[in-house]
Amino acid sequence: MKRTIMVVLALMVYLIVGGTSAYAQEPIKITAEELHDEYSANEIAADQKYMGKVLEVSGEIENFGKNSMGRPYMTLKGGGILSSVWCYFGASWESDLVKLEKGQYVIVQGICVGKTMLIDPSLDNCKLISVQSPPSPEPAEEDGGCFIATAAYGTATAQEINILRKFRDEILLPSSLGGEFVSLYYKYSPPIANYISEHEVLRTIVRVGFVDPIVAILKLLARL
Repeated sequence: MKRTIMVVLALMVYLIVGGTSAYAQEPIKITAEELHDEYSANEIAADQKYMGKVLEVSGEIENFGKNSMGRPYMTLKGGGILSSVWCYFGASWESDLVKLEKGQYVIVQGICVGKTMLIDPSLDNCKLISVQSPPSPEPAEEDGGCFIATAAYGTATAQEINILRKFRDEILLPSSLGGEFVSLYYKYSPPIANYISEHEVLRTIVRVGFVDPIVAILKLLARL
């Protein structure tokens, strides 16, 4: 509570005394995912780096709402499950926010106030800079991006991997939820796949107990 009060007071002084010059500084450009990751890794270090500074945060709109004071806000996806960056706007921005939709990609400029009472980092005194097109899906690697399956089978040319690639390209990527799953898979699976590939027993367990059953289900669904 003490920290929250200090943050609020500091922000009020900052906006009253230095608010005019605040946006004169060059904003720090960062994605919502990167900002959330840094605060999750070390809140103290992230505060020293970003607190009270102007950030230009890009990300996908997750939600909209108003706080207890009636101030409009939007949340940007932080990259993981239940992770967000909160962006608080003045009432004058409400007419602009009503034109936006969940899933759109935006750039928001605001002053970082840390986590305050939330578990996620927040921006205050925000401005909507632009609305962007969604980024293109990450390109597949030479092995088609099926890292764990490739590690389990020991080759990128196994027939089972081709089935998984087809499922990814035809079912997952065309949907927003599937595309998000693929992006998370590309981000987190390579180190897991490397570990699997180094342990023969684990490779067998993953292949027999995990990958093979998935491939069998996909084959069965393809016949229906």
